[in-house]
Amino acid sequence: MDLSFKHISARHARAAFFCALLGACQATAPKASMVSAGTTVRGDTLREAGEVVRALARLQPELEALVPGAALGELEIWIQDQPHVYAFPSDMDYDAEGLYAPDLKRILLARGTRDMERVLAHELTHAALQSPWDCLPGTLEEGLCDCVSAYLVPAGAARLRAGRLSGAALACGGIQLALRVTPMSKGPNDEANGAWETQILLSNPPIVPAAHEAVFSVSAGLSSSKLSTDSKRAFYGLSFLAMDRIVKRSGFAFAFELCQRAKESGLDTVPESWILEAAGLDRTEASWRHAAIEAFGEEELTHLICMYPSGLAGALANHIASRGTSPEHERWWEELSVECFLVEGTASTSLNNLWPLRVAVAQHLRR
Repeated sequence: MDLSFKHISARHARAAFFCALLGACQATAPKASMVSAGTTVRGDTLREAGEVVRALARLQPELEALVPGAALGELEIWIQDQPHVYAFPSDMDYDAEGLYAPDLKRILLARGTRDMERVLAHELTHAALQSPWDCLPGTLEEGLCDCVSAYLVPAGAARLRAGRLSGAALACGGIQLALRVTPMSKGPNDEANGAWETQILLSNPPIVPAAHEAVFSVSAGLSSSKLSTDSKRAFYGLSFLAMDRIVKRSGFAFAFELCQRAKESGLDTVPESWILEAAGLDRTEASWRHAAIEAFGEEELTHLICMYPSGLAGALANHIASRGTSPEHERWWEELSVECFLVEGTASTSLNNLWPLRVAVAQHLRR
């Protein structure tokens, strides 16, 4: 055996030490693996890995056909209880359904996530984007990935859109909802016209001042951003709103052309003014809020109510109690026609068959 020794500098020794340390700290790979078209999928069982392999086989060619400048290379996909790169996950990992670690060329998916294919499509888009997509400023790459996932996995699109559009609207002042209750048969305590209406404002305290401006400079998608969950929700919502409007107005190809033009002009990122013009937005908070609310359809509004049932449930429960309905007789959906609609938008939906609202109303009535 020939042993030879080579002197290395202290700087190189420290670099080698930290590389070894990071490698040792990385999470352990799941034990079962399957390989498909250059991608290794790892899960606790072959059945679990196979589910992702089948989704990947459909999503990859559709993604590369849909998005200019998108191409997947070698990749690993790990399925974990909670997505994390290192053995000791940070607090920033806890609310993530999926992560992409570009240095490791690895996607991490949360086991049992409700919309696995949509989350996978989002992370695959991150992995597939080539230059000049890196010219998108701030958080806008997240909005692009959400747009792609909504196109590729339409079954999860309405829920995604509800979450992102509400995040954008709440970051810009809130969402005004109207509740209309009409008795199916008029009782002694009902108004003369039979209908009762009230309005509820869904709002959050301002988390990030002028978030609709900061979305162009803050990279909320980075795990190192140290943003709160509510702040990330705001930035993801605003970035989705901008990119969704660009794609709906001009397609993915035009968004790609904006990045190309910025690159050819020697710019690091696409200017904010180009994004605003392409999305049909201006620099006012009101413009962004109105655009977000306007984008809600019936499905998105239904999902929104399921996400935030408490305010509507409280108002409805108070009205039910004022009609003299006994808490023991809570089947209000058999006596009342209840509708919710957006004050500043066009969407409306019936609430009679929404189980999350029925449960919330019952809880209020029993207090």
